[in-house]
Amino acid sequence: MKVLFFLLLPFASLSQSYMHGTLIVAYQTDSNIVVGEDSKVEHTQFITNAAGDSIRKDSVYYREKTYKTKHGYFSMSGLDIGNNIFIIDSCIRNSIDLRAAARMLVKVMPDTLKMQYEDIRKLHREYFMKMFDHIGLALLLFGIENGEPTLLQVIFKISSKAEESIAIFPGWFPVYNDLAAIGTYNDLDFSVCKINIKNTNQSAHKCIRDFIRTTSGKFDAVGGDIKVVTIKKDGTYEINQ
Repeated sequence: MKVLFFLLLPFASLSQSYMHGTLIVAYQTDSNIVVGEDSKVEHTQFITNAAGDSIRKDSVYYREKTYKTKHGYFSMSGLDIGNNIFIIDSCIRNSIDLRAAARMLVKVMPDTLKMQYEDIRKLHREYFMKMFDHIGLALLLFGIENGEPTLLQVIFKISSKAEESIAIFPGWFPVYNDLAAIGTYNDLDFSVCKINIKNTNQSAHKCIRDFIRTTSGKFDAVGGDIKVVTIKKDGTYEINQ
């Protein structure tokens, strides 16, 4: 996940912070939803000194990446900025269900994301172009609705060339008896994880955990403790770390 926090200050503030590195994998069946995530976040901070020079500081920390809200849960990956997490939560809380929340998000977020991404590119162009991937922001919305497990994926694709304006292309779709994954890397092959879940006696819980653990050995930005949550049809849930 890549995040820019303003701490209630505008873009002219003395410090901007970006965070990146996320892998979240979810599998929905008729009886439950299993969601696994890594916990590593790589943090880059740009501090402007009195002379106006921008000094870069890199660090690593660990945190959860799934949030509980009114209708269930959401997980977030991509280049996120400022108070976007609160915008997402507000859309969900002010919707009658997760599908309505997804429809609201694809209407509300594009203009906000475009403005934010263009400002980041202007302020820290080299960093933005290096970290830029074609999924600007990706969400998983999930929970139990009307007694049924519900899993939705919401994505905001970015189209951008070096000197052109950024364009945001939103979309959402439900996931039925299948795997959904969001993360920093577009070239991950999730088919192995899906095949293991569907064609072996291994549980979705174990397959997802093993996939995240294997991926963390290939990419530096994925790592730390792995949390797997199973949300059952009756609304109860289990957390394993």
